[in-house]
Amino acid sequence: MSKLNMKNFKAVLASLCLGVATPFVAGLATPALAQSETLSPTVARELGSAFEIIQAAGENAGDAEFRQAISIIRNLLNSRSDRMSPYELATSYELLGNYQFQTTPPDYRGALRSFENAVAQNALPQERQTQIRYNIAQLYFQEERYSEARSFLQEFVRIQQNAEININANTWYLLAAANTALEDYRGARNPMENALRAHEQEVASGSTTRKKSYYDLMNAIYSQVGANSERGDLLVRMISYFPADGSYWTQLAGAYSQAGRDEDAAAVLELAYRNGFVTDETRIIQLVQYYSLLNNPYRGGILLEREMAAGNVQRTQKNLELLAQMWNLAREQKKAAEVLTQAAAMSADGELYYRLGQVYFADEQWRLAEENLTNALNRGGLSGRDRGNIWLLIGNARYNIDTNSPTQRSRAREAWRRVGQTSGASAADRRAATGWIEYVNAVERTECNQDTVERTVKLDNYRKDRASCESIVAIADRADSGFSTGFSPERIEQCRTLLASTIDEDTSIITYADGTVDGEPAPGFCR
Repeated sequence: MSKLNMKNFKAVLASLCLGVATPFVAGLATPALAQSETLSPTVARELGSAFEIIQAAGENAGDAEFRQAISIIRNLLNSRSDRMSPYELATSYELLGNYQFQTTPPDYRGALRSFENAVAQNALPQERQTQIRYNIAQLYFQEERYSEARSFLQEFVRIQQNAEININANTWYLLAAANTALEDYRGARNPMENALRAHEQEVASGSTTRKKSYYDLMNAIYSQVGANSERGDLLVRMISYFPADGSYWTQLAGAYSQAGRDEDAAAVLELAYRNGFVTDETRIIQLVQYYSLLNNPYRGGILLEREMAAGNVQRTQKNLELLAQMWNLAREQKKAAEVLTQAAAMSADGELYYRLGQVYFADEQWRLAEENLTNALNRGGLSGRDRGNIWLLIGNARYNIDTNSPTQRSRAREAWRRVGQTSGASAADRRAATGWIEYVNAVERTECNQDTVERTVKLDNYRKDRASCESIVAIADRADSGFSTGFSPERIEQCRTLLASTIDEDTSIITYADGTVDGEPAPGFCR
């Protein structure tokens, strides 16, 4: 599991509810009350004076008033700390820390030291002591001292639970955030789940508004611990609460994918796309790949082609390969070939020409298949296994260009022989090439045998026709003009033409008196 990006983590905590509770010393408005809390008259007077400055300003209290009050308390501690009781010291530091926290900008480190001093006296009532410890935890968090923050928060939670006091959402949130900052994601999970439950109860009661930071942190923790199913359910809620945040849609698709719910992932990503939340190239490509995974490559091809035309997806070699793959899987071979041709031209090796040749081969476009497979060999960068297969396909393409052509058969045999000569060619391709050579040789032997039979029959028929014609012409030559031979003039003329011809006994080629020829030599492979 990768570590949570701390920059993103701090952004998640940007809306952290950090605040210091008003101390018990708000009751120091009168010396009499101060005396009842075991403060000496002098201490009560000085602290009351500081408190009255803030009290008088009310909601308008600003940096000047807080700094004036701080100055009074510091003077008191500087002049009398060695004569003050633990309770007086704790109360003074408690009030000082509160005012330091509210200066502009807040003096977090000063407030932290003051609260630490207050707790160190161990003289305040348990309720106040516990609240100050909580304040300290928040300030440790602010100072990025997460280990100390976690310890103080855990102690605060323990005390509250023992006292059966309800723990608010912000406390659980801080504890979860401290664990997250310490990369203890499993330790962060339970506090953050408690925080989210408490937060939603607070939202339901109307005491607060819904905060994205709670859901973002829970989402991050689920992601880190691999709780993909829980994360998916959470993201569904996040989308309903914050529908304008497109990142939640794509995160939900990712969570479903990691949980093995590819159909749900595709459905969510498609819905996000339709709502205009998927505009970056990476997510568009992811959606296209989902279509392929779910046996809908045609839809993926349409989407990718549209986004390329719109300029949202670059026409890089890799993206063009994906588009070609979509069309190929969709059996749109013509489209696949057009796109793959563009991608092949960008490639540094012959791999894409190899694939393009296979596409044309599957589409029975034999000349284009041979051309692109040859380009693959010329471009290079292929394994011996691939080169062997390419020679096999080239041989088949050449043969299929014209199965009756002796020239194409010869060219095919030459390609098939190259399979056996290619180092690294697979045994299957070697056997296939040998089989094709034997097949074509057998075809030619059969054709040669048939040719021999046909020439023999032709020679025999010629001899019979010639003998018959010799008799017909002899009868015609002896007959006078008034004597009927019983043969038509046309037949007599045919016989004269035949008798004027010659025949080659070896080839059965007939040559007539006018130079015309009937027949042709036997094919070269039969000689």
